[in-house]
Amino acid sequence: MNCSPICCARARMLWNGAVTASVVLNRSGALCAVPVVSQTGISDKEAAEDYIAAASVAIEDALAVLGRQARGNDASVEEVVSQAVRRVAKSMFGLRPIAHVHILRLSQEDLSGGAQGDDRMIGRVNHIAIAVPDVAVAAAQWASMLGAECSAAQDLPEHGVRIVFVTAPNTKVELMQPIGEASPISAFLARNPDGGMHHICYEVDDIIAARDKLIGEGRASLAMDSPRRARMAIRFCFFIQRIFVAR
Repeated sequence: MNCSPICCARARMLWNGAVTASVVLNRSGALCAVPVVSQTGISDKEAAEDYIAAASVAIEDALAVLGRQARGNDASVEEVVSQAVRRVAKSMFGLRPIAHVHILRLSQEDLSGGAQGDDRMIGRVNHIAIAVPDVAVAAAQWASMLGAECSAAQDLPEHGVRIVFVTAPNTKVELMQPIGEASPISAFLARNPDGGMHHICYEVDDIIAARDKLIGEGRASLAMDSPRRARMAIRFCFFIQRIFVAR
């Protein structure tokens, strides 16, 4: 028995679920924010959260290898994003969900509020990281003394840290405690036993271009070979010199 396209789509969604992905790009096609993914009918809460994080990363990877000209074409972006979220669903659950892709493109004026020129690189502060001996103790102090909203502690063994995020109206504070013998912040705490500010994370439109610009101007040294990916689906680079201090 044949069915109409609408009926077939509903039947497919019933068995395979549906995924909605929203991406925000600038005019050159670079991501301006972490892709937002939601799902219906794919899995329960815990597994769904893992899927959403993996799908967001897959979207970033798919767009990263897409040529600049193709990233400027909505149809091309929609196709690779749809393929990425469906590929992850098939890998994790054996499903082929219906994919809905929403694309928003922002101009440089949208991003800067008209206050900056086209050469603007630096964006908003994503977070300020503070190294502490014990994140549980530090988080309790932030909550009791300042009334701050603190997340649950999360271990990131791939980065050698245990973290708690403190939410502020305009950014976040990341409390970091070393775990494992090779933790990159152990030496920092050895020099500063009571803890202290470890780094500031700024958002940029294009992390590769930002990295190459700072290195090319001789104002900073990269502390790792290439951008790494955090569990919260953002890519980041660490620089180890005081790039904002004139000398």
